[in-house]
Amino acid sequence: MDAHRESHEFGVAANLLRKDMALPQDERKDAPGRNYQFQLYVGAICTKAGLPTRHEEPPDVTCDVEGTTFGIAAKRLHTIDALEQNVRYAADQIRRAGFPGIIALNLTIAQNPTNRRIASSLESELYVHLSHAKNHDLFDKNGDRIRQLVVGKGVLAIWVFESTLRLRQDRSWSH
Repeated sequence: MDAHRESHEFGVAANLLRKDMALPQDERKDAPGRNYQFQLYVGAICTKAGLPTRHEEPPDVTCDVEGTTFGIAAKRLHTIDALEQNVRYAADQIRRAGFPGIIALNLTIAQNPTNRRIASSLESELYVHLSHAKNHDLFDKNGDRIRQLVVGKGVLAIWVFESTLRLRQDRSWSH
C-alpha cells in the first residue's frame, strides 16, 4: 500500500471499501466497495509478483513487465447472466487503454450467491476439482461468444477468480 499512497485513484478505491455491506450475500445490486476490493486484490497480486502497478482507468490496474505495459480489467459478476455484459465492457476498457491486457473475472457471488461455506470434509476435498469442472463447463458454453467479444481489442487472456470459505481436514478454514 505504501507504493500507492500518493495515487488519487488508489485513495478513492480504499475509501470505497468502507461503504458496502459486511457480507457479500447481503450487498446491494451494485457494490462499488467490493468492486474496488477486487481491483485492489488483483493489483496486490501483481505487486507481490514484483510488477510495478498503477490503479487507473482504463482499465482498472496497469502493470509493467520488462518495459511493456499491460492492463487488467477486473470485473465482479453477480450472476452468470452478466458474463457477456461484463466481458464486453472489460474488453472495451482494454481497447480504450491502447495496450494489451487481460480480463479478471470474479465469479464468487455468481457461482455461490448465498456465500455458502463448505463445512463437509468430503466436499472440501473435492472443491478444487468441482470448481474447475464448473468453470470448464461455463467456458464450454460461453467460450465462442467470449472470443467474439474480445477479438481485436487487445485481450490476451481471461483470468477467473472464485473464493469459497471451506473447512479443511485439519479443521482449519481455507479460502
